[in-house]
Amino acid sequence: SGETPTVTTVRVHRISAGTGMEVRGQQEVNPQIMEGRFLPHFFVHYHHTSSGLGLALEGGHEERDTSSGALKIQSRSIQIGLWGRYEFLQPLRWSPFATLGVGSYFDTVKAKFLSETDARSGRRDFFGFGGGLSTAVWDHLLLEAEMRAALIQDRKDLAYTGIVRIGFVL
Repeated sequence: SGETPTVTTVRVHRISAGTGMEVRGQQEVNPQIMEGRFLPHFFVHYHHTSSGLGLALEGGHEERDTSSGALKIQSRSIQIGLWGRYEFLQPLRWSPFATLGVGSYFDTVKAKFLSETDARSGRRDFFGFGGGLSTAVWDHLLLEAEMRAALIQDRKDLAYTGIVRIGFVL
């Protein structure tokens, strides 16, 4: 028996990073009006493939400028979150996953009316949960879709978001 044994390598750790688009339905000043927003989304994920557990650092950015006559309002919000994750099936294949996360929105609002200017900033913390589907094409191109709900400080209703991600598996 002169056969050479084959060796299979099993990837225990996986890191992926990339960008995506967050679609958020959010209420503005008028609570009866829901507006859809498309926001950039960035991520770095660490996965322990044998346990299905992972950790993600994610962020997003939103800027808005509105004006009506002499009133001008500029707002900026930077979101940073840390999300735990569990993949139910084999990683890098079509696999459903569940997430739990915490983080903060760092907000800045500047209002200008005629010669008067008022600038304010603050932080809103959040806790969220979600679920999605993940796969890797050619073992290196990550594709994901996820739905989330979050409780955000100073909001009475849950905020719902859908996220589509594309990235690279390192």
